[in-house]
Amino acid sequence: PLDLKNNSGSFLVYLQERGIQPPAITRDTLLDYHAYRTEVGAKGEERTRKHVKTIARLLDRLHRDPAFAPFGFTAPGHPYGDGRNKY
Repeated sequence: PLDLKNNSGSFLVYLQERGIQPPAITRDTLLDYHAYRTEVGAKGEERTRKHVKTIARLLDRLHRDPAFAPFGFTAPGHPYGDGRNKY
């Protein structure tokens, strides 16, 4: 989908600059990316959180797509709790 494609560039650059290969992407990677985006970006916490969730969806899609299997993308899921109050 176009939204995933449009949001992927900054994340892929982040990975490349840090030498992180697709099989090594974890929830901690996404949390570090969130911290990085919050520090250097001007979008604010809520938009950064939404962006990282979009990246998690992208990773899931790449993980499941046979065309991307040779790259070994992981699907760590987004690094945030579900936000629901269980009580």
